[in-house]
Amino acid sequence: MLDLFKKMTGDKVQSEEGDSSMFAGFLECFGEKPIEISDEKDPYNAFIDHFEGRSFGGGVFKVVEWADIPKWKEDILGVCLRRSEDGFRLFGYNWLGQFFAIDDQEGKGHVIIIDTDTTAYTDMGFLEYLNDELPENPERSLHVTQYGEWVASHGPVDPGECVGYKVPFFLGGDDSPDNMEVIDMDVYWTMTGQLWRAYLGLPEGTKIGNVSFE
Repeated sequence: MLDLFKKMTGDKVQSEEGDSSMFAGFLECFGEKPIEISDEKDPYNAFIDHFEGRSFGGGVFKVVEWADIPKWKEDILGVCLRRSEDGFRLFGYNWLGQFFAIDDQEGKGHVIIIDTDTTAYTDMGFLEYLNDELPENPERSLHVTQYGEWVASHGPVDPGECVGYKVPFFLGGDDSPDNMEVIDMDVYWTMTGQLWRAYLGLPEGTKIGNVSFE
């Protein structure tokens, strides 16, 4: 399935003298050649510097822009992630609006995947995740088969957008195309956050549709 996205590459980046292996697995995953990066650069800073705002795999994965990180952090901290603003570093998001970040809370630097109501923790560092996990397990993080089906019927998802759920899971929504729509990422996180906070304030026994919150 990932072969579909290897043909959907964006603009190429300029090379410079240095390490050409830092993001080799990540770039190969999307059908792009390795680039040379200064050996002195921190991998996280180098990744954003070289790829910020770029869309890979025809929209299946996007890299955040430096200028947008404070806004995204504000959205995330207002919804589901309970930690300080300097406890995580965002580096990308997928077509479903899930953010990828480096978890600095306990000093381990492992990658976490942040959804609107949950956070998934991995035991992998930043480069391991980019160069090994994404290429070897694209379904687990990027849901490429589902995205291929979405692209076939709706077209690619642009940077700054995601395919969000009209009715979130915590309000009884299901994982079906009928419950999904293309929406601005900021709007999606803001609206879902408002619903999440309202849901948390519901009294026990409240029923919405067929779902009872005990």
